[in-house]
Amino acid sequence: VSGQFSSLSDRIEGWDLPDHDVAIVDTSTLDISYQPRLMTMVMALDVNPASGDVFVVGTELTNDIRFEPVLQGKFTRVRMASFDPDSPGPKAINDLNPHLDYSTSRIDQAERNRSVGDPRAIAWNANGTMAYVAGMGSNNLVAVNADGVRQDRIEVGEGPTGIALDDIRDRGYVLNRFAGTISVIDLNGFEELEQVAFFDPTPAAIKQGRVHLYGTHEGSGLGQIACASCHVDARTDRLSWDLGNPAGEMESRNGFDFHPMKGPLRTQPLQDIIGVPAMHNRGDRDDLFGCAVAFDGLQGADALLDDTSMGDFEAFLDTMHFGPNPNRNIDNSLSDTVPIPGANGTVRG
Repeated sequence: VSGQFSSLSDRIEGWDLPDHDVAIVDTSTLDISYQPRLMTMVMALDVNPASGDVFVVGTELTNDIRFEPVLQGKFTRVRMASFDPDSPGPKAINDLNPHLDYSTSRIDQAERNRSVGDPRAIAWNANGTMAYVAGMGSNNLVAVNADGVRQDRIEVGEGPTGIALDDIRDRGYVLNRFAGTISVIDLNGFEELEQVAFFDPTPAAIKQGRVHLYGTHEGSGLGQIACASCHVDARTDRLSWDLGNPAGEMESRNGFDFHPMKGPLRTQPLQDIIGVPAMHNRGDRDDLFGCAVAFDGLQGADALLDDTSMGDFEAFLDTMHFGPNPNRNIDNSLSDTVPIPGANGTVRG
């Protein structure tokens, strides 16, 4: 892409793009600097109170690699990275799933269950010797030492998204957003002592269907991938992927032919897709049920999602919509006249 053959794709050799992962604001001057090149999706950060280093957790997505059969089950890495905010530049970037070597698309379920997926929270203890990371997609908590190396894991409730530590009492508290509970953790023995439920008014359609968006242990061959790895919170990673298959065959659907070599296509949001015919980037899926093949073909799960589960997934996604569009009517129908600003004033079209 940027090497000696970059001219073949109309690029200049050595070209680069900015990659600002963390903004650093000097509170005395309001000057802004940036920490680059940590990972694709930065999900959470915390400062080690002993060293002052900033630690972030998130995912690295390998969209520089082409073709679905090659990427199957391997296109996401769960990372922790650290840097000195006074002198930005990465000190360390670690894979939080060191048991994975990404040489295969599938491993035994017991090994998948060791993986942490979709990390959404990190918290350091008071002396900066241990951090705890919550895997929202994997329903677990992992401990990480001061060097960013993973130490241990514990299963908690569904969808952990927050962590609070009480060092004096050796207790940790994990917010299990999807389960509607708080897990009480013994930090010495690193075990869950109990789960305490709280009132959760989340509609049933959301509770039943969201596991198919976020669940990494059920949804992938290595336990670290889910639909939300790219469709982050049903939105988009803003990346382009080449998910073609050089060994694939032409498909005919609704009078159109679809080539197995798709070329680079941008990840689409999942908001407002239910009820829209001919979905997917090229219109090569009649409805959401046609996307079930991605669970095994792309994510590496043991099988595609069954119709009942796809129905739950569809009902869940049908609750997600884009914000109000000022160019549509109040009932979201299309407007007959839309102001179009132009060089010669506003034209109504």
